[in-house]
Amino acid sequence: MLFSFLLPVAAILAAVSWMVVSRVRENMQERRRREIIARGKSCEGRIVAIQRPGLLDSCTRLYFEFAPPGMHQALVGCHTEWRSTEDLPCELLSTGVTVKVRYLPERPEEAVIGKLVTS
Repeated sequence: MLFSFLLPVAAILAAVSWMVVSRVRENMQERRRREIIARGKSCEGRIVAIQRPGLLDSCTRLYFEFAPPGMHQALVGCHTEWRSTEDLPCELLSTGVTVKVRYLPERPEEAVIGKLVTS
């Protein structure tokens, strides 16, 4: 009897915990994005891959390649977008598209696609 009560409660607590952790992570990423937009430098990049939302993951990931001035090889970044695919600009949803990338000069591996960050 006690087990039949605890199992649903544990499942509900796990689901609520997952939602809270997910929301906190989204907020931290958004703060970091705004910092990159505010303090970062920009250069051109190119979308090299797109990972669309899956069964357990509701975000779209846009992988892009860019070469900041002074770097000898290109870096690959990942822009995680939590909005639905329908809300994204359709011109960014195909590989090979040129995009404006913003990055922090001291940490160029932290980069975002400028057009997708809301101010």
